[in-house]
Amino acid sequence: MRDLDVVLEPRHELLRTELRGWLARNAPPRPADDDNDSDEQTMLAHRREWHARLSAGGWSAVGWPERFGGRAADALDRYLYHEELTRAGVPRLLTTAGIALVGPVLMRHGTPEQQARHLPRILSGEELWCLGLTEPDAGSDLAGLRAEARLEDGGWVLSGRKTWVRWAEPATHCAVLVRTEQAPRHRGLSFLAVALNDPAVTVRPLRSADGRHTWDTVDFDAVRVPADALIGERGGGWAVAMGLMELERADQSFADHTDLLELLRTALAAAGARHRRGEIDDAALSRLHRGAVAVWTRCQLFRAVNLRTARRLRAGEPVGDEGSLIRLHWTRAYQELAAVVEDACGPGLLAADAWSRRYLDARATSIFSGSSEIQRTVVGERIARLPRTRTRTRTTPKG
Repeated sequence: MRDLDVVLEPRHELLRTELRGWLARNAPPRPADDDNDSDEQTMLAHRREWHARLSAGGWSAVGWPERFGGRAADALDRYLYHEELTRAGVPRLLTTAGIALVGPVLMRHGTPEQQARHLPRILSGEELWCLGLTEPDAGSDLAGLRAEARLEDGGWVLSGRKTWVRWAEPATHCAVLVRTEQAPRHRGLSFLAVALNDPAVTVRPLRSADGRHTWDTVDFDAVRVPADALIGERGGGWAVAMGLMELERADQSFADHTDLLELLRTALAAAGARHRRGEIDDAALSRLHRGAVAVWTRCQLFRAVNLRTARRLRAGEPVGDEGSLIRLHWTRAYQELAAVVEDACGPGLLAADAWSRRYLDARATSIFSGSSEIQRTVVGERIARLPRTRTRTRTTPKG
């Protein structure tokens, strides 16, 4: 199934041509879905090697300003960049949080000293960053966090627990959102840059239902953090966190539609092979083809949404609340794809490594970066301007 043609301005197409040529010479012969390696250390080493190759070629952070080692690529360039990397089937960067999120935050909110200390190491892959946002008792309520840091003897003392931290185990640093002031909810929050090699930091793996290890729980037991590790203003952490969410829901989504389209093609090829072996019948293959058309159409619409987002970002317009629409588009398309494959092919195809992980991963997308219910609330209240829902307090009659 061929994608709809998208032709941009000549200078953007030149970047596409340059990147395709570089990938043809440098891309490793490895499928993109290398999250499914049974040997996690092999996968980590493979990703580190790929990051080093990208960095040496000047392709690890194309959107960063040139003074920080990037190519000053605008949003349309980044849109093409993510599409081409995904189509080439190269490994995902282990340093995505550092390149796409922490780096831009340090450029916007960090001190010159922080920028000089961390940005070159993030670019090269020497520093691997993760994000400490979610907590066990807060769930999607980011403002309900309990981790706190207090100033003591010229530095911060950090205590608390963060969970569902992606790739904390191999990370060297964590950007942690904590409460530094006694203030209501969104106020009094701050971001700290914390080195994870401190003996007072404990990282414990969270195994998913298929036994994979991608997420961790991180405990901070009175960890001493230098005073200059504060990212942005003291008490201004909520604004920094919202900036992170906007980055995650916009720029990072540029590869999502391509990723789903490549996965759809893989499913069709695998199902065709099973049909030729007599493992699924004509009716099942026909159901898959009908479902694939619907998923392909949704992915093309998602592609158009991402392209529109890139054009808006290039024009200097913030994505803002529309990031929730992007997240909902992705979640629905991913889950529909998983449902189509399951319905047509049954557990036989899902039992394969890539598909077992992808199917389970699709179910979990409803809570990524804020649950789908929260995203719909944002869309309803802030974009559609629907009235806020009032929660009634139910009382039990006496007697």
